Amino acid sequence: MKYRSESILLLACAALASACGGPDGDNSEAPSPEAAEQDAAGPASNDMPDTAPAETGEASGDHEEADDDHAHEAAEGGRLESHEHGHAMLAVTLQDSMLSVSFEAPLSSLGAPEDPQNAEDEARIEAMLEDFRNDETIISLQGDAGCEIVSTSTGTRLVSGHGEMQLDYDFDCENAGGLEGVRFGGFDQYPALLSIEAVFVSDTQQMATELSAASPELKIQ
Repeated sequence: MKYRSESILLLACAALASACGGPDGDNSEAPSPEAAEQDAAGPASNDMPDTAPAETGEASGDHEEADDDHAHEAAEGGRLESHEHGHAMLAVTLQDSMLSVSFEAPLSSLGAPEDPQNAEDEARIEAMLEDFRNDETIISLQGDAGCEIVSTSTGTRLVSGHGEMQLDYDFDCENAGGLEGVRFGGFDQYPALLSIEAVFVSDTQQMATELSAASPELKIQ
């Protein structure tokens, strides 16, 4: 099951409600991510969206393992629906001067064990997270937006044997209009990662595209 551009756009719009509001500034409550994914998948579906960008910051990692509680599994079900080896998701939202970048991928797409069994597996996952935290070229901002990072988070989660990594970055940009794109420079480093479903949502623009080794940049301008 692949990440669907329509579903990702709905999730990004939910995070940036003002970008998807009507011309009269409708401020109604944004749909939940689970509801957005359900709408994108259709009513018959019953079945998951930390590189250091050009401005890096401290990051915190954690490993979350789901318990056997049925309610917890149901809450995670919508995210696992999008889990596909070899693929990932990049979501970029811009509202006024605030830029948010989120990247999610199955651990196997990044050469790490999906279901760590011992200390060696855990060390491989931590090494991968450190690469994303410290390597400025894996995810980088393009253009002259003057963005300063204000918060970061990196971590992994494990649900029903499916391990995923999530990275989130928030920036405050002095010249948001100067942002030209977001580039993923890790395709050579992570050959198991074949493609990334990427979306950009702002107050005035919405777009979706697929990134690959041949086309690694989400171009905004």
